[in-house]
Amino acid sequence: MKRKSIYVCQKLEKQYAQSLKEKQMALHYDYHSKYKNNWIYLMRLVKKKSTISYMVYYEGHRGLTALMPVEQDRLIYSPPIS
Repeated sequence: MKRKSIYVCQKLEKQYAQSLKEKQMALHYDYHSKYKNNWIYLMRLVKKKSTISYMVYYEGHRGLTALMPVEQDRLIYSPPIS
């Protein structure tokens, strides 16, 4: 998943190279992995250094739940709201 998103980010940086000279862009994509996980990745494209954020979500027996890796060995967990 990460490798694919980096490839897409590099492709978009080339595609929007002229636009990135004046501003930054934020794009998001849904991705369904081969292990049937639902991911959303957000790309912030800027001229010098672009960033990618990831979030996985699933529908559990208590409702929609999301996990977001933020640092090495750390996750943000969003439990279902009842």
